[in-house]
Amino acid sequence: MKYLSKSASSLLLIVPALLFFSAGFLQVAHAQKAELYEVLFGEKDKQLKSYKNSQADLLSPGHYARAVEAYAKAKEEFKKGKDTGEVRKRLAEVEAAFQQIDNTLWSGKGLFDEVLKAREDALNARAPEFALEDFNAAEELLRSAGSAQERADQDLTRERSIKARAKFRETELNAIKKSIMTPAHEALNAALKAKADKSAPKSYNQARELLTLAEEILNSNRYAVSDATAKAEEAIYQARHAVKITELLQSRKFSQEELVLLYETGLTQVAKELGYDAAFDQPIAEIINTMATSVRSLQEENKQLESDLQEKQEQLDKAQQAIEAERAKAKKQIEALAARSETDIALAQQKESALQDELAMKEAELLKKQQKEARIAKIRRMFLPEEAKVLIEENHLIIRLMGLTFPIGKAVIQPEYFGLLSRVQRGIREYPDAKIVIEGHTDSSGDERYNERLSTKRAEAVRAYILSNMVLAADQIDALGYGESRPVANNDTEEGRAQNRRIDVLIAID
Repeated sequence: MKYLSKSASSLLLIVPALLFFSAGFLQVAHAQKAELYEVLFGEKDKQLKSYKNSQADLLSPGHYARAVEAYAKAKEEFKKGKDTGEVRKRLAEVEAAFQQIDNTLWSGKGLFDEVLKAREDALNARAPEFALEDFNAAEELLRSAGSAQERADQDLTRERSIKARAKFRETELNAIKKSIMTPAHEALNAALKAKADKSAPKSYNQARELLTLAEEILNSNRYAVSDATAKAEEAIYQARHAVKITELLQSRKFSQEELVLLYETGLTQVAKELGYDAAFDQPIAEIINTMATSVRSLQEENKQLESDLQEKQEQLDKAQQAIEAERAKAKKQIEALAARSETDIALAQQKESALQDELAMKEAELLKKQQKEARIAKIRRMFLPEEAKVLIEENHLIIRLMGLTFPIGKAVIQPEYFGLLSRVQRGIREYPDAKIVIEGHTDSSGDERYNERLSTKRAEAVRAYILSNMVLAADQIDALGYGESRPVANNDTEEGRAQNRRIDVLIAID
């Protein structure tokens, strides 16, 4: 048809409008449902997490299971769109289960302290990875003690708690022997195979003595775990050190003078990077002390440069504000002079005031946006691609630290990463009043419970480091561990697992 009828033309105009209003209605409905979800479930989510962290699944297993089951059903009913009153009834069951959990934990206070400490030590020894069957058996004993406590059977609770504690201690010892002593023996055997006992006898013998001492410590006092672990790890280091010395000596037959010159060559390279030439006709201790002094001087200089840069930026910001204020003032004066009559002036002033308010608001919004983008760009420039990614998700800036790694199974920050964390602190200083969350994440290797605990400890280690090096209130920065539950890559590949082992620094931004 060449022409549309009037009704068809009207319909073509109405349909887009209906689609527009329908989309807006759906968006509002979605926002309202999300808000209702937060009202109904937000606090319950936190409470369940708190109970899990308090081991309520072990110490009050029956009540905890009922709480989880009722909570899951309430969520499912909400998702299906059931009446809010019905959902609230289900949540009332969750509250009742919470009350029973609280009563059980309160009445059992003190009964489970020692067994929980034994469980903590077993987890720290990586028992779920090296002695999983024994660890699960110990948890089952603890769970049965919790069931007895729910029935108020104090005698049975105490009896099973004692058995669970003994089982956790046995599991801890087995895990330590497998996780610490086995690698130490392997390192020593590798050194012996490389003939390090001949080429580097002092380092090799020291490794052997340390391993013997670690074993003796455990055999004489099974609870001296930290001492034995420290000795075993030092033995591993000395064994590997002996191998490296052996490889160096076997690669070429060095004279004593050549070894000294090789050592001096390394120090010379470091000295040149620090901006001076090392003179080896003076005591070596003086040379090393000079290097340390140079490093400290460079660090102080860097701090001063950062302070100067910040001061200049503040001056530029103030100057820019003054210029904008003068422009606005001049604009008002020009428009006032252009008015032809008192009435026109009054009307112009009213209109100008409204326009100026609107302009100021838009300029403020634009300035805020530019400042926000400048801050984000500045933080991105602080890191190399292999060190960190700077992401924006909703109202959070995320510094994803792929370049920060920890020793296997540990939450110790090594000195080589202090520089990286210093740049993280610079990023945080861009938002001095922001709420900060340090998130720890692992890959899916190993036991889920151990991974969650390890990720929490690593996040807490980063939080403690930042608090000790910045002026921040303790409640301004939190640490959370999510274990393997929030991967950002496929855990089926080594590359993906490496990406999932990370620390995320979340900074709340407007």
